[in-house]
Amino acid sequence: MHSDINTEVECGEAAGGASAFRRFISDCIRNDSRAVAADWLQSLDGVVDEELRDIFPSEQYLDHIPLMIDQLAVILDHGDGEPAMANSIISHKALDLGRLRHEQQATISQLLREYDLLANVLEEYMRGWTAEYSGDVGISEVLDVIGVINAIIRLIMNYTVDSFAERYMATIEEQTDKLESFNRLLSHEIRSSLNSALLGIELIGESEGSDELRLDELKRVKHALGQAVNVIDGVDRLVAVKKPTVADNPIVQRLPLKPFLEDLHQQLADIFESKAVTLVVCGELGEACVETGSMKLLLSNLLSNAVKYSDPEKPERKVWVARHNHTDDSMELVVRDNGLGIPDDKLPDVLKMRFRAHSELDQQNGVSGEGLGLFLVDEVIRNMGGSVTLHSVEGEGTSVHLVFPPP
Repeated sequence: MHSDINTEVECGEAAGGASAFRRFISDCIRNDSRAVAADWLQSLDGVVDEELRDIFPSEQYLDHIPLMIDQLAVILDHGDGEPAMANSIISHKALDLGRLRHEQQATISQLLREYDLLANVLEEYMRGWTAEYSGDVGISEVLDVIGVINAIIRLIMNYTVDSFAERYMATIEEQTDKLESFNRLLSHEIRSSLNSALLGIELIGESEGSDELRLDELKRVKHALGQAVNVIDGVDRLVAVKKPTVADNPIVQRLPLKPFLEDLHQQLADIFESKAVTLVVCGELGEACVETGSMKLLLSNLLSNAVKYSDPEKPERKVWVARHNHTDDSMELVVRDNGLGIPDDKLPDVLKMRFRAHSELDQQNGVSGEGLGLFLVDEVIRNMGGSVTLHSVEGEGTSVHLVFPPP
């Protein structure tokens, strides 16, 4: 795995057993492991900006250090370098340390500096141990042992860096996925507002009604364009926010749901009126601690879908919105309709990107779409830590259940 290590240097006199001097140094490292660990931690305290308790937040992690140094002595005494390292406790401790330092948002250069300091501390101890050695030892053998110790430290460091880099790459992939999801959400949100504005402009051009009706359409166009501007402003705020706290977050707000739903209904008035669909709010909706743009995307998509796929054969076409509070403080919003419903064989796929359950009815019902609405609903609610489930009976209607995590 770590091919840059010189295994000839590591092996030393392994074929004939470790030298007496090497065994002596190994014993010294074992005996002084806690003193070496303490001096290493003290040297870290002088060069690292963080508190030691932040780097090693528990006794468990503080115990990693002397144990790692003790295991270094075992490998030095064993004499076969990387194979001994791979099968030792020290490799697991080094991997743990890499994961911990990633969680603490350290950098690879910090990790390299920390292990460099360990090598320096051990070199200082080597001088003292060599002076205490009562046997004959040449300078070349001392340098060989120092070389082996440094090679083992590099191995430990590589394990830590590998673990750190693995977590780092996973984080990048996760952030990339979230960015792609956000881009889809953003383009869908802006496109919806602009399409609503364009529809209003077309209606104005085709309208033969009074100036008052034209003025109403102009107000709707202005409102739709204002929503697009609000989305862009929200992105600007999001970019400007750096590590907001829950208590002071300009994105997450306490949102009164009924006025919010009434405003959303007004924005979608054209499609509700065109399909003669009535919105019914069941009981009190209260407040929700959510990001307004995300809630708007969730409910606007669900309401639009309910209206688009309403059943023209039914004398009354309705969409109901209700709230249920759970015992764990999570909140459930239910959007239910008495529309066409979804066939059983299509229900498992409705949350997939670009899947449309009723595309064959587009011309008949005068609707269109790209199959992104429910996909984005699923993406957004999961990013909020919640979930979405659908229940549908063909010919009777569909209910969508959004569960939001506790605030």
